[in-house]
Amino acid sequence: PMFGRQGAEFVAQGSGGQWLPSENWKDKPLALVFFRPGTAGVAEVVRAFATLRTDRAFAPTIFLGLGQDTTERLDQFTRLNGLNLPILRDPGRIARDYQVADRPAIILLDARRTVRFRLDGFPAAHQRARLEAVAAALRDLPMQAGDVTTGLDLAYTANPRAPLFRAADLRGRTVDLAALKGKVVVLIFFDQ
Repeated sequence: PMFGRQGAEFVAQGSGGQWLPSENWKDKPLALVFFRPGTAGVAEVVRAFATLRTDRAFAPTIFLGLGQDTTERLDQFTRLNGLNLPILRDPGRIARDYQVADRPAIILLDARRTVRFRLDGFPAAHQRARLEAVAAALRDLPMQAGDVTTGLDLAYTANPRAPLFRAADLRGRTVDLAALKGKVVVLIFFDQ
C-alpha cells in the first residue's frame, strides 16, 4: 500500500542507547528490514538481508535492521546470528508508520525517501525467490531517485497537460515525455 509514496522519517535507538534520526542517511537509498527477534524464520531472513549489504553492486544503499525488542535482546540477536548489519531498536512507531505487522518485511526507499519496493513475509518455501526479488530491486534502487516528480501544478479544466517525467522502459532505455511533445502518447499506469 505504500509503494510510490513518501516514506516516514523516523528516529531509532542504536545499540549504545543513542537515538539516530533517518536524516543521518539523507540523500542515500535505504534498505530496511523490519523484524521481531524470536519470530519463526526471522533469523534466516535477517542473515540473508545482511549478506546483501556486503555486495558492492548495491552501493550507495544504506542497509539497516529495525527490530522491535529491547536493545539488549537485539544485541544478543546480532551476536547469536553473527550479523554484520546495523540493528536499530524500533520503539514501535516506525513499524506502525510503515504499516508493518509481525512478519518480517523489507522496504526499499530511494534517495528521496519514496518507497520503491516492499515485501512482507518470507515463508520458508518461498524465501529464496523472495530474497532474489529483493536483490533485483536493490540493483535498480540507486537509479530510481530521478523517476519521481513532485509538486505538479496541473490545470485539469482546460487543455489538461501531462506531467513531465523521465523513466526507463522495459529494455532500460530512457523515455522522456518532453521529447515526445506534439505526438500522441498513450500511458498506462499499473502497480506490480
